[in-house]
Amino acid sequence: MSVSDWAGVVGVIVSIAGLLGALMGWLLRQLWEAVRNLVVDIADLQKSLPGTYVRKDEMQKMEDHILAEIRAVSHTLERHMENSTQLWVNSQRDPSGKHGE
Repeated sequence: MSVSDWAGVVGVIVSIAGLLGALMGWLLRQLWEAVRNLVVDIADLQKSLPGTYVRKDEMQKMEDHILAEIRAVSHTLERHMENSTQLWVNSQRDPSGKHGE
């Protein structure tokens, strides 16, 4: 092979390397833009989440409070049922309403 043939081969290799470099540069720029857009989207999402959704720990506190209230109501109803039952039992023992006279 002569020098001009080697020059042609080197020219083709340099052209292919330049094309691959340009392709890699374009790909890296696209990735950089995508990451930058994701960062902006995540920042916007973090700002909007507290106003839109309830955080898990806040929901757990609310759930605990509601369950405590339900237990209190249940306990009160049970006491009233026991008192009503006891009053009914007492009224059945002495229908005249006279207790121990």
